[in-house]
Amino acid sequence: MVRVQVNRFIWRLDYAGIAVLIVASFYPPVYYGFMCQPIARMFYLASTTLLGAHCNAFAFSRASSLLGSSLVGCLTCSLSISLSVEP
Repeated sequence: MVRVQVNRFIWRLDYAGIAVLIVASFYPPVYYGFMCQPIARMFYLASTTLLGAHCNAFAFSRASSLLGSSLVGCLTCSLSISLSVEP
């Protein structure tokens, strides 16, 4: 019984570490992509961090966390591209 509890704890710890690494990988592109727009930069960094925390807190709903982070990532990329294209 103790082995099962320890095993689940290690799995959750591993999942949390993976989620932290994924969230941290979003920081450099967002930070440098929105260098001239500090409000948008802080919004997207905060939303990425909150989605990562949501992913860690609610590990049972991985599909919704993945969908939410994917949508924020797509929105961030499209806004960054639209801001960088000059008319």
